[in-house]
Amino acid sequence: MGLWDLIKKGAKFVGEKYNDFSGELHKYKEEYSSYDDERLSRLYNSTNGIRKIAIASILADRIRERERR
Repeated sequence: MGLWDLIKKGAKFVGEKYNDFSGELHKYKEEYSSYDDERLSRLYNSTNGIRKIAIASILADRIRERERR
């Protein structure tokens, strides 16, 4: 296997992992979007990983929306 084959295989792997991450993030954002800020804050403190990223993203979107008003 040549260098370019390894690079191609690595890029494919990274792309698949990104798609998995993106899909999972979207799933959690959909699930948590109806939660109020206080519930999200409590959940944020008790979780980790991609769930924490989804919660932070929802809260950031809400803050930006409030600032626009």
